[in-house]
Amino acid sequence: MRARYCDAEGREWFSQRRAFLNELDVMFTDVKDHKKIDLKSIEDSIASEKEAWYRWVLRMHPQFLSVGDSGADQDELRSMLDDPVKRWEELTERIWEGVGKPANWEADVDSLTEQITLAKNDAASLKQIYINFFFKDSQTGEVVEDAQQYLEAYAASDTMSIEQVIDRIAQDHKASLTTEPQRDSHRSRLDELRRAKMAFEQNRLQNKSQAQANQTPAISQDLYNLPPCAALAHMGGRRELTVWCSDVCLSKGSGDHNELEHDCESGDRCVQYEDEDIEMEDWSRNTVACKECLDQNTDTLYCSIGCAAANLARHRHEKHGLKTATYEIKKLAVPIWDVTEKALKEANPGLKYAVVE
Repeated sequence: MRARYCDAEGREWFSQRRAFLNELDVMFTDVKDHKKIDLKSIEDSIASEKEAWYRWVLRMHPQFLSVGDSGADQDELRSMLDDPVKRWEELTERIWEGVGKPANWEADVDSLTEQITLAKNDAASLKQIYINFFFKDSQTGEVVEDAQQYLEAYAASDTMSIEQVIDRIAQDHKASLTTEPQRDSHRSRLDELRRAKMAFEQNRLQNKSQAQANQTPAISQDLYNLPPCAALAHMGGRRELTVWCSDVCLSKGSGDHNELEHDCESGDRCVQYEDEDIEMEDWSRNTVACKECLDQNTDTLYCSIGCAAANLARHRHEKHGLKTATYEIKKLAVPIWDVTEKALKEANPGLKYAVVE
């Protein structure tokens, strides 16, 4: 047992823990000299040190926990590493749950260890063992997903160790997590540009066909009978452009679209529910929006100024932390089509805008 720990070559879990090895050497000497210590005490000391090493490794390499796909709480797993009350068995079991426990892992590790031992003096054979174990699917023999570039780099190099490859994978994973928000932002921006281009091309074709039909450059005002999200998109807001392929589809789909996407913010408190005698005209003529929300390039709509008068103060308090006096409602609830007209005229100088009768 003493030779196993005190005379072992490098690459063992305890190789760099010199203080522990010195303490262990003293304990073995005490046992040999029949002092008040037994092998059970030595075994307990080794087990305790190995547990400390295990916790240290996982703290030093947090990405080991973050790559797990089991949905476990990463903060909980990390906190367990610093909890001395957690038993060794419980700790290892929870870590396995967090990172995902491979089937037959013990047999696979034993097999790998045996192969490495037999091939330790043959660099080419050892490299092939690592390639098969780390880079290829054991069932199909195919290269695992996203591993091709690392396999090629490792196979082509005579000096790169498997540890260096794994370090490179870990570094690339960390860099990928850092740049992921920026990539998402770029993808979102590209999607917006594609939608805007599609809408522009459709409008251009409609303008051309109507101009040819009328022998004048006049544009049908139906073309600008757009929902609020179009105005918000023009203004640089978070709404996506909503596009229909034809006037027929526009007439069929705009009603459902407005109900789903631009429903009255008052919800169950809407004045239409409270007073059944109220007769609402076309919602597009009466709709008003919260001015604070418009300034933030988003739309919070009420079906009428009366509905806003009853509910806007609550919205401004809950969403914006602002108090609202009753007399302020009219200047704080902006007619949505005034906003639409302004946005479209700014984007299209010379445009004459009117609500379609």
